[in-house]
Amino acid sequence: MELVDGKANVIRSRNCFYTWFSRLRDTHARFGVYPDGEDLEPTQKVYEAFYKEYQHELGHYFRHLYHVFKFVDESPIENKKKYTSIVRAQLSAYEQALLFYNCVSRSGIARFKPLVERYALLENLPPDLLIMGRRHYDLYAQSAYGENAV
Repeated sequence: MELVDGKANVIRSRNCFYTWFSRLRDTHARFGVYPDGEDLEPTQKVYEAFYKEYQHELGHYFRHLYHVFKFVDESPIENKKKYTSIVRAQLSAYEQALLFYNCVSRSGIARFKPLVERYALLENLPPDLLIMGRRHYDLYAQSAYGENAV
């Protein structure tokens, strides 16, 4: 993957995910602080605004990742978690953070989020990367965090 920023700097590989996550945080900051109570709807609105702007850069990535996990989930192989763990191990912290928000969005919540929870795809996600900390952490079942659930 490659991104070109406004100053013609080229951002490559995993650094792209840091850049996208920074952009998501900036989008969140533009929306302001959430009111007390349920965080799902405002989180979805923030992510949708972000995704609308960067879908052309990120869309294929999440579609590909979803289909890899869906393939394993629907396959007749035993010990599916062994195979999903191999893919999960390749995800950087910022990839997992973006996956977190993609899967609670309206486009990911019904199909991808259950796979995240079933296969503990957020097991290595540092909780301090979540924009609203524990409030966002609770948007997923504990199973999404595997052995690192808090």
